Amino acid sequence: MNDFIGKYENNERYSDVKANWFRHRYIVYVEDVALIAETQVALYNIHGIAKVNANLTIAQGLVTLRNIVSGVSIVIVAVLLAISLFIMSNTIKLATFERREEIAIMKMVGATNAFIRWPFIYEGFILGITGSMAAFAALWALYGLVVSRVISLESGLVSVVPFSSISPLLFIVFAIIGFGVGVGGSGMALNKYLKV
Repeated sequence: MNDFIGKYENNERYSDVKANWFRHRYIVYVEDVALIAETQVALYNIHGIAKVNANLTIAQGLVTLRNIVSGVSIVIVAVLLAISLFIMSNTIKLATFERREEIAIMKMVGATNAFIRWPFIYEGFILGITGSMAAFAALWALYGLVVSRVISLESGLVSVVPFSSISPLLFIVFAIIGFGVGVGGSGMALNKYLKV
């Protein structure tokens, strides 16, 4: 009733309108935008439902946008992982080259291959974890900035998930990727360039 009266400038004209003159109206929120069409059909099949409003054009546009963003994100992540492995491999290669005399001396005094490789693996691990934690902190800051802008728009179409609800999972994912890139990049570089 309030929505109906609010559509008109002269509200006094509808001062006698009673709330029970209107049909009941329910607002249904879907968790997955792609299910709006199915939800609309399911609601129509409920006895007593007279009309279902669902803007399928906007929903399909949002689903398309989500799919495009997901595809582009996967490509970007793959490219960044390849670049990270390349940078890590080159970093370890340079470290190996700089310490070639030190490595030769260690080999002459009987150091095992594992003993020589361990400091490089450890260095790669430290670099990978440090880089992943820096990326996690940057993502947290960027997310906070974007959320503040979205909230200021006060759009009813977008609901914002607090970063604290996804941060533990993201932290673990970033740590695993950092470990994998650091240790994996080091291992690749050592196998390729460290002749022991």
